Amino acid sequence: MLILGWNPWDIGVDQTSRKVQRELREKKKELKKKLKKIEGQQKKEKALKKKQEEQKKKGEPLTCSKCNRKALPGKTVCTVHEVKEQTKDGKEKQCSKIKKDKSRCKVMTANKSGLCYYHD
Repeated sequence: MLILGWNPWDIGVDQTSRKVQRELREKKKELKKKLKKIEGQQKKEKALKKKQEEQKKKGEPLTCSKCNRKALPGKTVCTVHEVKEQTKDGKEKQCSKIKKDKSRCKVMTANKSGLCYYHD
């Protein structure tokens, strides 16, 4: 039809290409946001690792390399970021820890021990 002299907007060719261009722009924006977020996390982790090195030199207790909580003795991460063995089926269940007020912890976990990352 274009060869016979029809205009692209009469056929609808122009509209589809604009839709594709719009979609590509949106995807690029999303990817840029994700990339910035990842770069920010990497910078934060580098800064925390530097802080850990300084703490080691001073002989102070270490903070987690991913957040600002106290690290476990002999490790560089806290209980939240420590990798634990998971159940084979991957099903989550309620933490089995009973608190001081005799209520049960409400955090769901798939850890093999049955305890959430706070109590494990």
